[in-house]
Amino acid sequence: MHDLARSPRRSLVGLTAARPPAAAGPESGPGLKLPGSVQGGGGGGGSGGTLAAATSPEKALDAVLAISRDLSAAPTLRALLCAALRAAAELVRAQQAVIYLTGEDDGSVLIVHFPQDELGTRDKSGLEVLRLPRNSRSTGPGVAGHVLLSGAAARVDSAQDDNRFSAEVDRAPGYIVESLICAPVLSAPGKPIGAVTLANKLSSRPGPTESTPRPFDANDERCLALLCSLLGPALERQMLRDDDFYRR
Repeated sequence: MHDLARSPRRSLVGLTAARPPAAAGPESGPGLKLPGSVQGGGGGGGSGGTLAAATSPEKALDAVLAISRDLSAAPTLRALLCAALRAAAELVRAQQAVIYLTGEDDGSVLIVHFPQDELGTRDKSGLEVLRLPRNSRSTGPGVAGHVLLSGAAARVDSAQDDNRFSAEVDRAPGYIVESLICAPVLSAPGKPIGAVTLANKLSSRPGPTESTPRPFDANDERCLALLCSLLGPALERQMLRDDDFYRR
């Protein structure tokens, strides 16, 4: 855990990007389909979370409501971030989930994820936090930086071939990033105050290819957008009142 005791004072002035207009085309087409066995009750193994266990639209909606309640009930910023990372794992199976927090007066960004050991086992009771100063991003703002600046989500099917990608910023500790999706978390006025990235999608079905990363799809983007829309109000509230997290 990095020492955040001397972090600069926060503000929620944020970045000046306005909420982007709704995109036309496939992204505004069919409604959200929840992954794994939620979609049809058939053989998907899922992540073992609430959505993976759902076998009907009603249970899927109950799972989404449970995620919303967990986010709203989190008493601290740290608890909220833990709940959001757990929810990300329930919505889309991926090797790593990372949350970016902005709003620092010096332009730095906090990168937050669950710590894990050398075997890849995650500790979902704690958080690992890295402060990335603005002037240290020598390889560019990364995909996450572009999302924070524009307020528009991004999907990258081949990270190493995308000129926006920065291994320094778009990190998935313990893994080589092959594919990713990143969506903004917006404040009430529609300005980015954070972002959530999922790296290296995994199969929802157990088997030999279960741990082989694959590209994300449009439905994964919708699932992540759902999470970020639920996270936005709670994150804005906690960022305003929880100073202890930033002093650790």
